Amino acid sequence: IEGLLSPEAETSVYRIVQEGLNNVIKHSKATAARIEIRKNGNQLAIAVQDNGEGIPSPANEENGNKAKGFGLAGIAERVRVLGGSLAVDSEPSRGTAIKIRLELTNGTRN
Repeated sequence: IEGLLSPEAETSVYRIVQEGLNNVIKHSKATAARIEIRKNGNQLAIAVQDNGEGIPSPANEENGNKAKGFGLAGIAERVRVLGGSLAVDSEPSRGTAIKIRLELTNGTRN
């Protein structure tokens, strides 16, 4: 993704992925995790997925805004500042997927 984002946005994406992985390590009891960062046209798609315990409701509601912990709330705030969207898909005993979409023309480019 080098060159697609401003240095500030690159740092925010790094911190989003870092916090997503911290959540996997600290809370999920997962045996596997996956990170995917992909450019799709004018969008950057980021996903952090695990096969752990899942997030209890209401944290897995749209945009992470109802999250009680600082991790998911921090991710939601960074995504909001970048003008992106966040979806959290989670089911008990089936893992969690945090999916972020950023428009590359939304102030995220150099």
